[in-house]
Amino acid sequence: MGQFVRNWLEWGLGVGDLRTEKSEEAIRAAFFELVRERGFERVTVGELCRRARVGRSTFYDHHEDKYELLSCLVGEVLTRAQAMMEERFAAASDVAAVVGGAYAWFESERDELSCLLTIHVPEADLAAQFRALLEESFEERLVGGGGTGNGTPTVPVELLAKLYASSALTMLEWVLVHGSEDGAAATFVDEAWARLMPLLG
Repeated sequence: MGQFVRNWLEWGLGVGDLRTEKSEEAIRAAFFELVRERGFERVTVGELCRRARVGRSTFYDHHEDKYELLSCLVGEVLTRAQAMMEERFAAASDVAAVVGGAYAWFESERDELSCLLTIHVPEADLAAQFRALLEESFEERLVGGGGTGNGTPTVPVELLAKLYASSALTMLEWVLVHGSEDGAAATFVDEAWARLMPLLG
């Protein structure tokens, strides 16, 4: 059972009987397996049911379709990511430290997150939504005094936030594939932040 599925059971999506929880667990596990094997667009509800060993009626008791299931999974990731970032922003002195601290969280859910980040559909695009979350968080931090600049920014804060969010997401995706044991990702984030800060004025 993947970390993401275990987290769902730990966080809880509502009190239900054991059979309901087991069915949802099986559906989610089947979803990740099939997406890795076939890609999201080629996965069908029928395949999900067969792999999860549940009937169609059981699947539809839980989700409207595969897109709603995806939206549910992405929404839960974003909720936890936002909580994690708020906690780290409250404890860390700068944005680079927050991103560096996020690596362990990403690695703990590596298998499922790396799968969700490959899916790009209007209903639920984790990469796009996570980038937007990073941009918003960084911009709030910069405007709120998280940076080191005291003068007039030489470039718009919004642009700095976009640049840093894109770099941070790229490195977080790198960590999902390669891990962060060598410290290369953290070093990059620190250097990127140091180069961007003078642009704040």
